[in-house]
Amino acid sequence: MQRSLGIVAVLGLALIPVLAGSQSPSSGARSREGYVGNLEVMSKGAPQSVAVNYRTWFIPQGATVEDLSGGAGGNLVVEVASGFLTAIIDGQKQPKQFGEFFVVPAGHKLQIVTTNRSAVVRTLQLGQ
Repeated sequence: MQRSLGIVAVLGLALIPVLAGSQSPSSGARSREGYVGNLEVMSKGAPQSVAVNYRTWFIPQGATVEDLSGGAGGNLVVEVASGFLTAIIDGQKQPKQFGEFFVVPAGHKLQIVTTNRSAVVRTLQLGQ
């Protein structure tokens, strides 16, 4: 049992630098870029290019993150992969927990707040 806990602790310590690809200095949140680029989709029979940004975020307990989109336009799809948080969309507080998805429409303001637990969040930014 004690050895298992040691292995879990070592794996946890190994994961933190992986997630530390970039940081939001004021909140302590770290993100790792998954995919950034353009995808070509068919729209009414014609190809259309869509900008896509996929990231994984580690948000420590007691943190507030103002913007997960990096200032890019378009809709933001958010998955709570681990933990509990409060999503504040245009001033409306919405508690979220692991396994939940939500969408922040283009032009709306998102704020993520964690209290007594950290959270892992995956975001898919779809450009305009």
